[in-house]
Amino acid sequence: MLYASVDGRELRECHRTNLSTLWVDSGAHKIPGRDFVQHVHTRINCLPTAVRVSRGARRSTRDVRCRAGCQETETAAHVVQNCHRTHGGRVKRHDAVCRVIAAGLRRGGYRVEEEPVVPTREGNRKPDLVCQKDEFVKVIDAQIVSGVGSLNEAHKRKCQYYSRNEDITKLVEKYAVEPRNVEFTSCTISWRGVWSSRSQGDLLLMGLTKNLLSTLTTRALQGSHTNWSRFNKSTSTIHRSAAEREGVG
Repeated sequence: MLYASVDGRELRECHRTNLSTLWVDSGAHKIPGRDFVQHVHTRINCLPTAVRVSRGARRSTRDVRCRAGCQETETAAHVVQNCHRTHGGRVKRHDAVCRVIAAGLRRGGYRVEEEPVVPTREGNRKPDLVCQKDEFVKVIDAQIVSGVGSLNEAHKRKCQYYSRNEDITKLVEKYAVEPRNVEFTSCTISWRGVWSSRSQGDLLLMGLTKNLLSTLTTRALQGSHTNWSRFNKSTSTIHRSAAEREGVG
């Protein structure tokens, strides 16, 4: 029943890996109490928005569009993942995740290059991390996505974005490794802290620990809650056209 509900649908893949719930099982002793409560609010999708606060009293005339002027329904998913007010926060959340991964891999003996630009016939490609250890190179791109669709499919699409581009083999020349030793993966987490099991598996095989990956779960949740908070503090608005304004004409 939970996974069939609006709020529970994005949690349906939690059972595939305990990384999605490890921070909950560990308890608040490892996380400041205020942060723990905010993480829970984000995870269960109970952040107040125009849609959330209208439940039970919604009328056909009530405007539940985004208060920032977007022509979208103001749900928590829109506020955190799509609204122009939170664009900068999404970048910071993404970069924070990449920094943790890069630091962990360097401690594990990898040579890590961050955001190298790779010219290709399809345009420049800029993966988040290119990591080399011995004769192997791993290309990693991080993404914090909606959990409505399959997270493993999101992971697969991100990998294919690079692996299907033949010009990415230029990495082989730069790092002097065999083409078969260049692999592609992603760090894929939903904005509500649910992991792609395949993404998790790849990162564990690279030597990252479950404890480190669990910190990425809480980083994602913290960034999502910060985006929601930033949205409510901001006053920036995309002005709707005169034809769309109520009471005009």
